[in-house]
Amino acid sequence: MQSSTSVWRWVSLIMVGSANCFFVQYMCFYTVV
Repeated sequence: MQSSTSVWRWVSLIMVGSANCFFVQYMCFYTVV
């Protein structure tokens, strides 16, 4: 149970991080253009 929670925590953290990075790149691209 503990390991499962840890895995989900890492997965959600990676998803949020990648989504945030994509959003920042999109905003930078939109600002430059």
